[in-house]
Amino acid sequence: MSQTSGRSCGDCTACCFTHEIKHFNKPVAQQCGQCEVGKGCKIYGQHPQECKGFKCLWLMKEFPENMRPDRLGVVVDFVPEEMLKKKVTVLRMYEVWAGALDGPYAQALLQGLMTQKCIIILKPLQPDNTYGARYIASPAMEAELQQEDTKAAP
Repeated sequence: MSQTSGRSCGDCTACCFTHEIKHFNKPVAQQCGQCEVGKGCKIYGQHPQECKGFKCLWLMKEFPENMRPDRLGVVVDFVPEEMLKKKVTVLRMYEVWAGALDGPYAQALLQGLMTQKCIIILKPLQPDNTYGARYIASPAMEAELQQEDTKAAP
């Protein structure tokens, strides 16, 4: 399994469900055909580069051990974006199962992330196995965006 900073995926296969894998034409919110839930990738070692390159924030040791995605029900990753000519951190929180974002640990994680200057995209699992999206700017990001609006006003 993928390993970063001394952590490895182990038997966590949450991202095998939440994320698109273009190599296999696998859409989001569907289990990868190469995945054995609770065990790992059947073709580990020959898995596609997009899988090898993916690192969730738990794997990067941004969250405590008990918040591993398959236990939490949420996979968190980040996408560097440019907005208003500035680099902005965008965090995406994908549900592994419906309602996981409403759980107490996921809510505590969300509150912790809100202390950072970032935009958070909540990706709740829909009944048709697609993802919705709700965008939240952290208070620090909201303040910066309002400051930019003030500068741009005539």
